Amino acid sequence: MAYQLDITNRFRRSYTKLSPELQDAVDDAIRTLANGRPYPVGLRAKKMKGHKFIFEASPTMACRITFEYENPDYMILRNVGEHDVTLKNP
Repeated sequence: MAYQLDITNRFRRSYTKLSPELQDAVDDAIRTLANGRPYPVGLRAKKMKGHKFIFEASPTMACRITFEYENPDYMILRNVGEHDVTLKNP
């Protein structure tokens, strides 16, 4: 099942600050996420600790995407960027 995507303004702002190479990796990860579960192991998608409805995925070891499911077929991309910075403000 493919998800419909909504993108927050914070995600858009953070995305524009990424290098072109990292934007390509994030684009690939978003396409994979949008195609639905199960996600490939390499994406390291999982529920975030301490956040009931927020998940994270890793397009690279240094970058994280945070997202949530609004309903079974709707995904909201919340934030993207450096691992530690993104996880502090998902």
